[in-house]
Amino acid sequence: MTNRTRAVCWIIFVFLAGSFVGGVLTHVLIRPAHFHAGGGPDRRHSVREPGRPRRNGSRFLRHLDQALDLDPDQEVQVRRILETTRKSFREAAEEAGKMHREIRNHAGNQIRALLRPEQVEKFDEMTRRMDRRLREGRRRRPGPVQ
Repeated sequence: MTNRTRAVCWIIFVFLAGSFVGGVLTHVLIRPAHFHAGGGPDRRHSVREPGRPRRNGSRFLRHLDQALDLDPDQEVQVRRILETTRKSFREAAEEAGKMHREIRNHAGNQIRALLRPEQVEKFDEMTRRMDRRLREGRRRRPGPVQ
């Protein structure tokens, strides 16, 4: 096997390995999003009457019900657990957002302290543009994941 052939084989192997790892990570990281899909804790769904189809906004709950054939009491309890979990996730995300802003502001202040006045003006304009892009990006999203 020549060096060129060996190099081509390595490139193909690395590409295939990267594709496989990327696919696995995507599957592992994207699937939990199903847990968050559907209504939030402020939506109240009544337990279905026997013989009537289930109507709820939680795909994960529907999946559990289909896979495990939950009885109405179990469905109510699981729904409460999921609502509490969604609330905890939302609170954790808000807390992480606050910490992120504090760290970002602290880093910005440290950078400003190093800059000359004309650089500070440019830096502030850059950060305003980045902030605006971030806000606009958030508005374009279909809505909060719950």
